[in-house]
Amino acid sequence: MNNQNKLTNRANVKKAPAGAPPSIITTKIDVRPFNRKEQDIPNWRSAIRSAESRIPRRQLLYDLYADVELDAHVESVTGKRIDPITLANWQFVDKEGQPVDIINEIIDSIGFDDMLKEIIKSKFWGYSMLEPRFYKDVDGTWEMSTYLTPRLNMRPEIGVIAYSITGDEGINVREGYYSKTIMEVGSPQDLGLYMKAAPFQILKRGGVGDWAMFVQVFGNPLVDATWDGFDEEQRTKLLNAINELGAGGALVRPEGTTVTLLENKSNANGDLQDKFMSFLDKQISKALLGSTETTESSTSSGYAQAKVHEGQDEIKHEADLTFTRKVLNSRFIKILQTHGFDTKGGKFIIQGESTELTKRESFEIHRGLKKELGLPIANKFFYETYGVPEPEEGDDIGTTPEPSEEKEEKKEPPKKKAPTDKKAKKEEEVELSSKGAVADFLSRALRFFQSAPVQKTEAGAEVTTCCGEAPTINLKADPEPAFNNLLKAVIKAQGKGFIYTDLVDHIINTLTEAFQLGWEGKPLVQLMDLGFDYGTTDPKMQTAWELNLFRFSTVKAAYQSDEVNKLFHKSRNFAEFERAVKKAYGYKFKSWLISEYNTAYQVAESAQTYYRLQAQKEIFPYWEYRTIGDGRVRDSHRILHGKILPADHSLWRKIFPPNGWGCRCYVVPRMAHEVDQAKVNEDIAFVEDYVKNNPEYKKTKRQGFAINRADIREVFTDSQSYSTDPGKTLKQAGTLTAQDWDMPPIESAQEKRGKSTYQESKDRQVITDFWNHHKVDNKEMTLTDYASRPLSLSKQALNNLTKDTQKHWLLNALPEIIKDPDEVWVNDLTGEAFDTYLYLKYYRGQTLRVVARLSKEGDLTISDWLPNTREKHRRGLPVRK
Repeated sequence: MNNQNKLTNRANVKKAPAGAPPSIITTKIDVRPFNRKEQDIPNWRSAIRSAESRIPRRQLLYDLYADVELDAHVESVTGKRIDPITLANWQFVDKEGQPVDIINEIIDSIGFDDMLKEIIKSKFWGYSMLEPRFYKDVDGTWEMSTYLTPRLNMRPEIGVIAYSITGDEGINVREGYYSKTIMEVGSPQDLGLYMKAAPFQILKRGGVGDWAMFVQVFGNPLVDATWDGFDEEQRTKLLNAINELGAGGALVRPEGTTVTLLENKSNANGDLQDKFMSFLDKQISKALLGSTETTESSTSSGYAQAKVHEGQDEIKHEADLTFTRKVLNSRFIKILQTHGFDTKGGKFIIQGESTELTKRESFEIHRGLKKELGLPIANKFFYETYGVPEPEEGDDIGTTPEPSEEKEEKKEPPKKKAPTDKKAKKEEEVELSSKGAVADFLSRALRFFQSAPVQKTEAGAEVTTCCGEAPTINLKADPEPAFNNLLKAVIKAQGKGFIYTDLVDHIINTLTEAFQLGWEGKPLVQLMDLGFDYGTTDPKMQTAWELNLFRFSTVKAAYQSDEVNKLFHKSRNFAEFERAVKKAYGYKFKSWLISEYNTAYQVAESAQTYYRLQAQKEIFPYWEYRTIGDGRVRDSHRILHGKILPADHSLWRKIFPPNGWGCRCYVVPRMAHEVDQAKVNEDIAFVEDYVKNNPEYKKTKRQGFAINRADIREVFTDSQSYSTDPGKTLKQAGTLTAQDWDMPPIESAQEKRGKSTYQESKDRQVITDFWNHHKVDNKEMTLTDYASRPLSLSKQALNNLTKDTQKHWLLNALPEIIKDPDEVWVNDLTGEAFDTYLYLKYYRGQTLRVVARLSKEGDLTISDWLPNTREKHRRGLPVRK
């Protein structure tokens, strides 16, 4: 008996199976169970508020999540995401690609499966802390156990495992020993997918109870019983007999009473409850899985819809596998290293992943490269690669009749139009498929590279916005116009191109459009090539904005091109390249572009407001900082709401909106009688302290904000550039030639565009006449270019340039060259990167150019004009072509 008590004593029972070492963390903290109470929608709201408060607590939220996991449908849906991860054939290989046996022993243990489950479950809970422990089994095989840190003790925001569920004091897992043994998974700010599914599960639980009551009320027959009406004891016995009526229908009743069972003929059939339950299950599936038809099918859906949802599940599985692989390779490897395992250069992979192209896919690629793109590929390559016997001399070879000239002419369509019928659509699909896997990849990849705002107007975008609101954009879904250009560039450069010019065009068009929309405050009718339609705006000011966007966009395009090159060289084949680009840019590139588009719009809108308020300072000597006032306003901006400062106060150089990516704050002018001077003094003191001590403000400053963009005339600062040395990148971009931009040589352009002539004058009197016609004073004259920018020329410069030369012959052509150029290039012809505007005009038999230098003050000054016969001057960034 004593031995039995000893064996069953709780203090002596091993808590970890199979000899696994116990968790170190759980021995140091007070572990409490979840509170299994009744949940309702107000509890859900309260739990979210508690988790998002200034001192966040997730106890209420995690109690709710534990209740959500009891739902059978939730178990089914989460299992569909967990199972593909645990069933994947995980393997650890060294830098040579060879399996590492010791770590693969660990992979084969139950504890590794437990860790994989918890990694994916972090998606549902939002965040997890895992404690892997390693040990040898009785046969000497390495195994592991995985312990999930009790969730009620976790403090994700500060990286602490609290000693109690109510406090913050505890073990810091981001410093010291535990930073090497505790693995954090998920984002500390993420509240998980259960937050979105919880309200539907709460309603479902209440709905099931109501449905059960409905079944009880309307599913059983009605009991019609009578008694004599005088004997109360008889009535009581009858009621007891009815209440004890069992499933078999046996009934013992007092004498003198009758009982009749009546069929319940109510029309209620529970269809309403059934539909409500189905709706809630579908919402849970959407929240946790992203689809519905693979969990349970509705009566209205069919095979095709289920296949679509199955494809969505596959995408979700691939995303989960990628997430798990990244966690293993970035965090779990560090845990292994801490415990003495050699992982240098190794990584976790999924054995047997298909990365090779089939022979048919390979053939489609090679055929597309040869036929569609015209790349030279020897016929011998096809014979050898695909095992087709090469004909020998004397073999009977069938020939294809040569098409007649008449048929050949019919084959040339005037312009490519959108397919209007099934046949045309089919032909278009055949054309795309003939380019094979490469074309398919680049077509999809360009949805991220070659897209632009398309809530369409005539300008190409429609911005949904109000005063201070951030505009929203959608990127183009059809990148076909730029498809072939980029495809040729990637293949031709073999991943060595410095910059792909289609990316430059796309980024500049997108950001300049956003800026002009913000500046004008309304959608545009059309864009002026890559630049602005200046209208009545100060041209000097707008040129500075324009060049800033040109510089930023060019550096960004160079960065994106370099990223593509890296992926190109790392990939073993085109299929792998496709996946790499899709994963790298599917969300990140698009979200960056939207943030930059919104910032360009907001800076323009804010700058226009700033200049307008500056002109009205005498009427409105005070400005008030305002936020939108909704739940998305940042705390660091909310505390500035309502602060009033003098319009000319230097603090506006530091806090004038926007103050961060996606900032929607704005400024309201105030008259002197509208403000209280005492409050203004308090606000000044508050803002001065804010810019000195607020940590969020300092963070914003490091991101390139906390400055007045209207003063410095920059949409994006150098600190926001995609390069640590943007000047070097721009200098290199200045060497891009017309050939790099797929523009025809001078001779061809001249032949195509050079239809007009100009009036040549050899008489030197033309110099005086030209000056008198265009002078603005006795020292300077101006000509206006195609974008309403004034180009100045001093009298001294005019005399120097025409002295002892024949340049006066071309003077009559200068106004036309500048006002209606065929090409305009921005380059470094006269100094630093992007400080020169080169205007080109093609005439019959001759090409003329005008060179204008941009000063630091934003003035354009004509520095030369002469015939252009050499290609080397057509370089840099073509802003009009």
